[in-house]
Amino acid sequence: MPSSDWCRQCTPGWDRAMARFLFIRHAEADTGGTYCGRTDAPLSPLGREQAELAAGAFSHAYAPCSCSGNSTAGRAAAGTAFLDQNLALVASSPLQRCAGLARKLAAACQVQLEIIAGLAEIDFGAWEGLRFDEASQKYPATAEALLARSGEVSFPGGESLPAFAARVAAAWHSLRARHLNNQRVAVIAHAGVIAALILAVERKPLSSFWDIRIPHATLTVIDADVQTAQTIAQGVPLF
Repeated sequence: MPSSDWCRQCTPGWDRAMARFLFIRHAEADTGGTYCGRTDAPLSPLGREQAELAAGAFSHAYAPCSCSGNSTAGRAAAGTAFLDQNLALVASSPLQRCAGLARKLAAACQVQLEIIAGLAEIDFGAWEGLRFDEASQKYPATAEALLARSGEVSFPGGESLPAFAARVAAAWHSLRARHLNNQRVAVIAHAGVIAALILAVERKPLSSFWDIRIPHATLTVIDADVQTAQTIAQGVPLF
């Protein structure tokens, strides 16, 4: 992984033909430990602090590059090494825990904001607003599938994991098709969305979905051209 001194303008071998997608998981939401997919929960007090720090990292990264190719200045968080100066767009899930940060970033970077419905979190259906112990008593079959780490789990009244993954993939392919040729796009999304994309890019089965951990307000980087895509970094801190 690149060090915190990394700068794309000063790094030999950087592939400028690849588009770079900067996926940022939203800050902590005020969910009370319940399942929160399509529920439009606001940020918690900690989440508001995280969002300000993440926005600050982006704002700071858009200062002109002054490194000489072997700079040792700065002790920035690892994720800021991937922020560069030609951001084309900020895209976001429509849910407020993502869209609030997206608006801050778009304003700070002076780029367009695009809200994409397909980037919303999985719909937990009847599980929304419940803790696992509550939901498992009401819907034991779904709980058993979750405990078995099934790639086919379906939430009553909500989405199945395969349907969710297909929705996210469609949104990603549309976004990717419109932003190639060395463009950079910041995408504010959810842990489930980012995990589903990592699996698609790495061609792993949906049963691996439950193994992926994306902490709040962290950065996952995917580089892509018209034919290929690769995960460059996963869940790295921005502050």
